[in-house]
Amino acid sequence: DPGLVASGRRALTELFGQGNFIDYEAIGITQFRVAGSEDFGYASEHVPTILVPFAVGDVKDGFKYGAHHPKAEFDDNYLYKGAATYAMCALTWLSENKKQ
Repeated sequence: DPGLVASGRRALTELFGQGNFIDYEAIGITQFRVAGSEDFGYASEHVPTILVPFAVGDVKDGFKYGAHHPKAEFDDNYLYKGAATYAMCALTWLSENKKQ
């Protein structure tokens, strides 16, 4: 959803600063390959959505598997950023879409 993407971009810029997150759309990546069992695609057909992928840890620190891989391990030092991202995106969208 273009409006939700724009709102999410504003939220992430405010939270982390310009250039401190990967803006996939800005670099031309608009489609992702995800697990076939994901319900996200189905939900996206019915409500506006935005996909915000997270890394689970840095490869140089031994975190070499993605979030949906059975061998994935998560670096707890970064989990707060994921929680903050979701909260900030929600708060930004709510503040921009208040019913008066």
